[in-house]
Amino acid sequence: MMDIEIDFFQARNLFYQGCFNLLLEKDLGENQAARILKGRAQRMLGKGNEILWELKNETTPEFLALRGWVLYEEGDKEQGISEIRSCISTSSKNATVQVLGGHVLYREEQYEEALELLKGHSENVEAVALIIQIFLKENQLKEAQKELEIARTWASDDIIIQLSEAWIDLYKGGQAALNSFYIYEELAQTTPNSLTLTGQAVAELQLGRLEDAEETLAQVLTLTPHDGDALANAIVTATLLGKDTSVYIE
Repeated sequence: MMDIEIDFFQARNLFYQGCFNLLLEKDLGENQAARILKGRAQRMLGKGNEILWELKNETTPEFLALRGWVLYEEGDKEQGISEIRSCISTSSKNATVQVLGGHVLYREEQYEEALELLKGHSENVEAVALIIQIFLKENQLKEAQKELEIARTWASDDIIIQLSEAWIDLYKGGQAALNSFYIYEELAQTTPNSLTLTGQAVAELQLGRLEDAEETLAQVLTLTPHDGDALANAIVTATLLGKDTSVYIE
């Protein structure tokens, strides 16, 4: 049992770092939390239709929220939003409903509604991360920092709290980006992937380390040649270095 719990914790961290294939390789058992995490990872790998088929007979709030989120991400936004709102109306205190509903509302730019839902969380690090993203989107740096400080009292070592700190430091810019760089660099050394390496490169850009950013982004594009964020930042970096950007434009 303990091994499965450890594997689930590790798999959750892999999800937050964007290592979806590695996550799916783990044996997490067949409990609901594991199925939802794997379902989200499968959708991120473009297997949304498979998940919808698996969910067709599910009726719990968690699986209904997953279905609504997958529908939304697959492009059926109207139906996805409808199903998410239905989940929220009946199960707004459910952690999965809060997180997946919060994601959809965030994507719809319904920030106040998303905050109202997410603030009902009970020490849920992903809810905290979404709240911080919304505050930064609304240029409310002080509120984002306040949310981070509260979360540190009960989840200081959690990877998503570390990532949230990195987002705030990138938002601040200047020398604050140095702390963000250290966070992303440490994560990238443990599990190199497009999310952590691109974050490291953005910090390097803010610090004026253009050649380092160029090298880091080259690593990302070796791992994931069509990563949109990496390509966009590679174009910016090449432009600042006075280099040809056509290699990044298909």
